[in-house]
Amino acid sequence: GMPTYCDLSRGGKSGLKLMADEPALVQELANRLGYHFVLREARFPSAVAAVAPLAVEAKWENWGVAPCYIAASVSYALITTDGSVADTCQAPQAKPSDWKPDLAVSSRDSLRFPRAKPGAYTLAVGLLQPGRDKPSIRLGIDVKNVEGWQLLGPVTLK
Repeated sequence: GMPTYCDLSRGGKSGLKLMADEPALVQELANRLGYHFVLREARFPSAVAAVAPLAVEAKWENWGVAPCYIAASVSYALITTDGSVADTCQAPQAKPSDWKPDLAVSSRDSLRFPRAKPGAYTLAVGLLQPGRDKPSIRLGIDVKNVEGWQLLGPVTLK
């Protein structure tokens, strides 16, 4: 089957012993249960006119064993040098609910950030649940983040 839950020996002392004796195994199992979204690649220009859309191509994989059953969307943010969010934009072509296990998917989105002034930013990505303005689902990528936004790289709005 495709498990979405793993019982660590009923918790307590036996669960703690398993965690202590086999941390790599427990981490591997936890990352395979349910969904486990990994951003494999993101391509975007380093500069764009402030009034023009920012084209972002992303390659995603679900390394878990199940699809995402909760409502979620991909959004991008422009992060300022002081770590604040200048503006965000939902990516309508990226649909986490369609990301099945072991299948790579690509999305191409044209993003607009009308509240961001011309300047230097860091583009960031996050998975958000409805009604939230900050990412609520962690991605399986090892990059720095600001308030849950995974930092991808520099972009300048001219």
